[in-house]
Amino acid sequence: MPTLLVLLRHDDPGVCTSAKSSLAKMVEAWPKDDGRRAVFAQRFVEEEPRFSTPGRSAALELLPLVLSSGNREVAMQAKKMVASAAKSESVEVRIQAVAAALRPEVDCLEEIVPLLQDPDVEVRRVAILALGPVRDAGQPAVNDDGLLRCLHDIDSEVRRLAEMGLRSRGRTPRDIRLGRRYAAADPTERQKLLVDLAYEEELDVSVWLERLTTDVDPAVRAGAARLAAERKTDLGGRLEQMGRTDPDATVRRIAEYYRRKMLASR
Repeated sequence: MPTLLVLLRHDDPGVCTSAKSSLAKMVEAWPKDDGRRAVFAQRFVEEEPRFSTPGRSAALELLPLVLSSGNREVAMQAKKMVASAAKSESVEVRIQAVAAALRPEVDCLEEIVPLLQDPDVEVRRVAILALGPVRDAGQPAVNDDGLLRCLHDIDSEVRRLAEMGLRSRGRTPRDIRLGRRYAAADPTERQKLLVDLAYEEELDVSVWLERLTTDVDPAVRAGAARLAAERKTDLGGRLEQMGRTDPDATVRRIAEYYRRKMLASR
């Protein structure tokens, strides 16, 4: 067994594949409660940091057998293995990292969140498939804003999967339409969101406007302050804060002007 694990350090994919097959055949021949499974799992995680790139790819295929030992410490080490694989120079290994992160024994989706911005489109596609839906009652590894940014991906399939993920979270077509503008990198698109919000009569726009008051673009922040007053929202406190602390002097003056206008209209 030690010799076979050492072979996973080899740079030759063929050597690593042969070692993986031999290791799998050996472990699968052992009974489920055989103590050798635990020994194998421990040796595996000890050797794993020294595996080559093709060796790590082979190791990820062995992960279910490693985790079958039921050892919590091994499962914790597997999380580190996934984190390392997600940063691999190999597209194949990064895709394998996504599958490994989904395993309930590992459960480390947070380690693959950066793959939503991966340069390879196939990696981005599998990452958003894993991260889009909320899979339990807890907090998702990536929030809605993370998915909204994916609506601007250059790949149409990633955009489609991002929208599917948002819908699975209960977001309405209107939520997605407004969110697409909010997450746009171009500030003119975010300014268009202000125009959209001005015509939303049946929507509490204060949540959107409060977020827009922290936009990186001064024009967007100023527009949000104006619309907050025009729509008679409860953002007077936020406008007061903007009037004191906004980094842009013009935005501070505009926020203070509309704060006073809100007070005068009460």
